[in-house]
Amino acid sequence: MSSFPTVTAFVHNGSWDDTTREHPALKMMETITNEFDKTNVLNPAWYAADSSFQKTDGSQHHGLEAAMMTTRQNYEPLQTHYHEPHSIVCVETDDGYKMWGQATLFGNLAGVPAEGETKVTDRMGREWDVELPGGWFNYYVRDEHAKNGLGMVIKRSEVAADSAITMRAMLKRGLISASDLVS
Repeated sequence: MSSFPTVTAFVHNGSWDDTTREHPALKMMETITNEFDKTNVLNPAWYAADSSFQKTDGSQHHGLEAAMMTTRQNYEPLQTHYHEPHSIVCVETDDGYKMWGQATLFGNLAGVPAEGETKVTDRMGREWDVELPGGWFNYYVRDEHAKNGLGMVIKRSEVAADSAITMRAMLKRGLISASDLVS
């Protein structure tokens, strides 16, 4: 059996709880997620000035404004949303943490539901228009001057999710047309 370097990892399955709140990066992620789900507003205090964001299509967006704008655009079709985490793995780095997670994003669309459209429910029994399984990666760096008061900021985020679910529902509701998808 060959030997290779390993690192200690924090592994969690399920939603946020007292165990995840003990970990500084996961405590921060829960705070950010809950704030964003409640207000639908991204707070620049959570991000590094040189933050970057990678969309599902692989495109890279660098700098605080570009990363935040691209993140907001990903959520534009949803009037309200809720992230329900399923599993998280987090490792410490020399300057912060790397976190990989899986979650379901629930959301409500504008417009009148299409004929035959059915609702989906989250673990709390709330009904939503769409349910999007996905994954994300966040790289947090320590920053003693972080304006968020938690001593770290997000340096990089990557998301992997199937946007076709939302696009299909928007097509059925008449919120977009087929020509919008190819332009």
